Amino acid sequence: MLKKMAVLLVYIAMTSMALAGEDALYPILENDLWGYMNRQGVTVIEPQYDLAEPFGEDGFAVVGKKENKKVRYGLIDREGNTVLPLIYVDLFGENGVYNLTGPDENGQIQEGFYNTRNGFFQPPEYDEVYLNEHYVQVVIGNYYGFVRCENGEIAIEAEHPWTPYEVGEQEGYLFLTEGSESEEEGITCRLLDENLQDIPLPEGLMPMGWAKDGVVPVKNVSLEENEQNVSAGVHMEMGLAGVDGTVLHEAEFDYVHEAHNGVVPFWENDLCGHMDLEGNVIVPAKYEVMAGGGPGYWFYGDYALIDEEDRYVVIDRQGNEVFVADRFTDQGMLCMDVITEDNLTEYFWYDDDSKLIGLMKFEDGKARYLTEPVFESVFLWNGEDGLYPARQNGLYGFIDENGQWVLEPEWDDADGFENGLAWVEKDCKAAYIDREGNIVWQETRE
Repeated sequence: MLKKMAVLLVYIAMTSMALAGEDALYPILENDLWGYMNRQGVTVIEPQYDLAEPFGEDGFAVVGKKENKKVRYGLIDREGNTVLPLIYVDLFGENGVYNLTGPDENGQIQEGFYNTRNGFFQPPEYDEVYLNEHYVQVVIGNYYGFVRCENGEIAIEAEHPWTPYEVGEQEGYLFLTEGSESEEEGITCRLLDENLQDIPLPEGLMPMGWAKDGVVPVKNVSLEENEQNVSAGVHMEMGLAGVDGTVLHEAEFDYVHEAHNGVVPFWENDLCGHMDLEGNVIVPAKYEVMAGGGPGYWFYGDYALIDEEDRYVVIDRQGNEVFVADRFTDQGMLCMDVITEDNLTEYFWYDDDSKLIGLMKFEDGKARYLTEPVFESVFLWNGEDGLYPARQNGLYGFIDENGQWVLEPEWDDADGFENGLAWVEKDCKAAYIDREGNIVWQETRE
């Protein structure tokens, strides 16, 4: 069971592997122990761990060993040297910073962090730690604050009460909220720059979300007025501002979402529309899509799938409708997925008998059906250089961006290619293959 779980962890985590080409290292399993091989399939770190995650961009990997039937985690470098001892009950990283959970000096389980960029180690002493690139959010009791990632120095004292809104760092800006979860008390929000100074919004506006793509949603209310207005049930309208404080669109909408891939969704009279990063309306508010109801209004590539109650609409970045389809058809209920950055999507008709998947592509303002519904599953978000894992008749192979088989299905399970190799499993044995389907490494057991 542990081996199967470990295989699954590698299967999921391989997408985070970012060391390129010949320098990449890959987890391997030999006789129920994990080690690492290089791009040519040569073992470079001997199998000795009960768990081994892929190496990150910073050149470190989380590994684990069982201790009294429980796994304890640590950190190693590319030579196999132990950087953090294998004593932690949890350990994971982001942007070169690792959250670690383990006993403090009194034996109480707390959280700390380790910065691989400069080697700074913050021993476990906080109730909770949330990783950011420059400032780490820490929690003591019911209050949060921030410490500097590079040295652990206090940047903002842990004296802010928890609120229903998110708190943290995005694109170098800190978004802070204060207040109570009770609607009778207002929530005040602040957006701080890299020097922890409030962005200079005009009087009467308050930031209401993350800074993304250089813009931030704003609310037509000052910090001082917010508590009074919320308490009185007054609805304050929202607009868009730049992180330099410039108002890009006046506050006239019911709700404005953070930017995503250069587009800002907004809502007016319960209808969704879109703005560009200059605050210009490119798609009027006319689609019945709930805010927060899923990514059915985001642009990942050049097109967005608008997921309405009775139909699907695909729009381009100019707001043109390039595809419209009823959800309920004679073939069953049509289901479509969000459109990827490669402008691909899955579709199928749901009924009680089968759910086979077909592929569509959007280009030049038109929809093109690539395949009929013939696949049992396709992983369009898990491809490298246009190769995607797909399953047919219970077996996995790899298709190209036109839905054609490049490697015919023959594996029981598969993950996408990373740095030229893909993880596959056949007859309960894991392996890595190259783009031609050749086995570079295969699991062995005694």
